Formats: sequence, structure tokens, C-alpha cells
Amino acid sequence: MITFEEARQLVQHSLRGSWSPKLGTLVTLPSGFEESTHWRVIAGAREALVDGDRDFDLMDAPAFLVSKTTGAVERLVVIDNLDRLDSMTPVDVSR
Repeated sequence: MITFEEARQLVQHSLRGSWSPKLGTLVTLPSGFEESTHWRVIAGAREALVDGDRDFDLMDAPAFLVSKTTGAVERLVVIDNLDRLDSMTPVDVSR
């Protein structure tokens, strides 16, 4: 089974090749969400997610889900998956 920490690394790796420094500093947060089959990893610009700088918010940013069994990373359109995303349970590995 893929752990949440491993899921964070998988998302970071999947984004690394397409991430531009113009977008900010790429981070994955130590908090996210889970359901029985997937982790939801919050990823994006540190400047927006940690520092609160709205200039680094990404419009239409996808939700990143990682399969707990295979480690496959999926990008979901948030607006099309609100019910699923809202039903997930919070996870925080920073504690």
C-alpha cells in the first residue's frame, strides 16, 4: 500500500517536469485527504499554499489523487468531482 508520504513524492515527481519557476516554488502539503482507494495530495506554489500570496494561485488547478494500491497519479477537474472530493477525510502528517 502507498503511504501518504509516498503519494506526496509521486505527485511532486509527476509535476516536476512541467512546473515552471514562473509559477512559484513547487510544494506538496503535509496535509491532504483520503478515501478508501485514494489519497488527495495538495500541490502547487509554496507562495500561494503556505505564504498566502494570491498572485500565485492557479486558476482551474486540478485535484491530485494517488491510488493507494498502484501509486498512479490522477488529475481531476475539481468542479466535476465536488461530491467525491467533499466526502474525503482529512489527513495531516505534520503532527
